[in-house]
Amino acid sequence: MRTHIYAFLAITLASCSTLQAKDVSWTPLFDGKTLKGWANPYDHGESTVVDGEIHLVADKKFFLCTENTYTNFIFEGEIKLPEGPANSGFMFRCHVEPNKVYGYQAEVDPTDRAWSGGLYDEARRQWLNPLKPDDSPSADAFREKTKGALKRHDWNHFKIQAEGNRLRIWVNGMLCTDYTDDMDAQGHIGIQHHGEKGQVYKFRNLRIQELPASSSNADKKLTPVPVWTDAQTAVQEVTEFPMVGEYVSADEKTALQANLLKDGTFLVAIYQNGLPGDGWDQSAIESKKLTAAELKQLLSSYQKIERVSTTLGKPAPADAVLTLPDGFTNVEDGILMAGGKTAKDLESFHMHLEYLMPFKPARNPSNQDRGNSGIYIFNNYEVQVIDSFGLDLDSENNAINPESLNSQWCGSLYKMKTPDVHMAYPPLRWQTYDIDFTAPEFDGDTKIKNARLTVFHNGVLIHDDVELPTGTGAGAERPQLATGPVFFQDHANPVIYRNVWVTELDE
Repeated sequence: MRTHIYAFLAITLASCSTLQAKDVSWTPLFDGKTLKGWANPYDHGESTVVDGEIHLVADKKFFLCTENTYTNFIFEGEIKLPEGPANSGFMFRCHVEPNKVYGYQAEVDPTDRAWSGGLYDEARRQWLNPLKPDDSPSADAFREKTKGALKRHDWNHFKIQAEGNRLRIWVNGMLCTDYTDDMDAQGHIGIQHHGEKGQVYKFRNLRIQELPASSSNADKKLTPVPVWTDAQTAVQEVTEFPMVGEYVSADEKTALQANLLKDGTFLVAIYQNGLPGDGWDQSAIESKKLTAAELKQLLSSYQKIERVSTTLGKPAPADAVLTLPDGFTNVEDGILMAGGKTAKDLESFHMHLEYLMPFKPARNPSNQDRGNSGIYIFNNYEVQVIDSFGLDLDSENNAINPESLNSQWCGSLYKMKTPDVHMAYPPLRWQTYDIDFTAPEFDGDTKIKNARLTVFHNGVLIHDDVELPTGTGAGAERPQLATGPVFFQDHANPVIYRNVWVTELDE
């Protein structure tokens, strides 16, 4: 049925575009001579105009962005990649902050992965189309569909059409992505240098056609994704929320976790002899997808419990070198907000922190927009914070299809290692991390000893003296450091932190 609907829409849009051709005109975003209308929000990166082209040069990733924002539009632009290692993208409806750009990106990928024309959510949820991993059915289907779209050694024409919640991307005339998403309705246009030192990225013929509200679904307002930040309000406004949580059977032989899914059903994980970190015998987890009525019937022989981390409320010792509020940035009324960091650089350290994730049932557990944040040490190593409650770390043993890698779930060393025990509590519950971090050692510019990390999640050991030969996730692309700040990642989710303190670590 959907195919027929889109076919009808395509015919209707074609007719509408013909009728409105006289009313809608192209606006150049680049005059071919100056960078008027563009800005670099980063402290690094160079942008110059050469022979009617914008050239970007840098040794770290950055984006050059329009000063104006746009809502519904057709954007066109051309890019020529440098020879050798390269990657780029066109940002659209993106958000701009000092030294940070995030949001939708049309991918430019010259590697064998061949994901050009894919849709990436920069610095937020990551891949939307296709889905990770690189050899997933989604990725294989995408490669087959878009084979030959990108010309590796030539100029490439990209077209992006954003109307309401429908996002489409063409590469050299080939439709690569047709995706529906409600995250962003408005934002900037941006062009990317991926950070390869000495490489020059070239862009030209950048223009935009703003679409009137009457065309297609452009007048359809995007509804923000609902999110709850306190349990009392969630109980009052979400009928199913009181059923989210942990339960133990009357005979104490089984326990379960239940988390709400975006379709109103529940993801249920059933454990033998107890909960993770509290009696579970490590046998296979039974994962089910149940309606509210089915879950209610199952719970008739269970009692709801609320576990509390053994380190919750642990006071800062007298030798703490950092405490809230003075030792951190982005603090409001004694609460550390996502986007804050330590006020000074650290070496090896012990950190205690407590965090609370929001309740965001319009996203499924494992979706990278469901309560996402992270503890980002030296901008290299990330301990993930996200709502993955109720998921089995065995990705293939879940009653729903995960929307990200298990190494992107709560407690993971991001995209490097899953936790030894999945100790995530339900959303809107205070949780703890206790982290021992040993910084890498250097002799001049040569690293002579890798960093090491031990993590307790809600009082349970989940990473035991793990050696870190590189950074995690995107941090693996950055030089490792002997000292640096700790960032509390802002991933466009209202995650908050309290009782955060740091002591020096005895090596």
